Amino acid sequence: MTIDAQVVEAQSEIDCPTTISTFDSGYLTEVVESTLKKIYEKLNCRVKFVPVPGRRGIALFNALQVNGEAMRLSKVEQLYTREYVRSHIPLLDLVSSLWVHPDHYSEGNRPIGYTLGIVWQEKYAENKRAKRYRGIDELINAYNRGKISGFLASDITVILAIQTGRVETDLIRKEVIFSAPIYHYLGDEFSPFMKRFSNYLKKNTPFKEIEDLQN
Repeated sequence: MTIDAQVVEAQSEIDCPTTISTFDSGYLTEVVESTLKKIYEKLNCRVKFVPVPGRRGIALFNALQVNGEAMRLSKVEQLYTREYVRSHIPLLDLVSSLWVHPDHYSEGNRPIGYTLGIVWQEKYAENKRAKRYRGIDELINAYNRGKISGFLASDITVILAIQTGRVETDLIRKEVIFSAPIYHYLGDEFSPFMKRFSNYLKKNTPFKEIEDLQN
């Protein structure tokens, strides 16, 4: 190994994040986590993902118990109490919607479902007939059993659930709640790595296939 290669390897070892919090459920989480792991490996870094509920990930990051968060909307930045750096470009533009049974209005007074700890879902559910669940698996199970008339989720998550046969009842998108970019976040001390990570995103667009599912 040449001296230059030794320097590059040493820098890589020093600036590598090792622990990243991620949401503890959801098909989008699984796909993004898998893609991030591959990117980290290509950048000569090994990373461990820590699955936790949404708000818990923020707390762990602020307490320096993880090096970063896998994916977040930029609105999370107001909740961070430590210095951070986000990916220079978003991982992808995320579309999130209210998905319901085609006969939603004939479903009586059945509530819609949402995931506890997902801020945008909690805000949307305020003052509505809604029931909270711990994750997308519980939401889908409740929908399949007819306990709820629909639920809030990212479009990618729902599309992947339908494609894999997890959704057993007809389901349509009733209302787009928002479309916004999601970013990868790390502690500010990992700025050199984030620069390398962002350059990789610019050259390779590894999340394009995931994003195209929404179209």
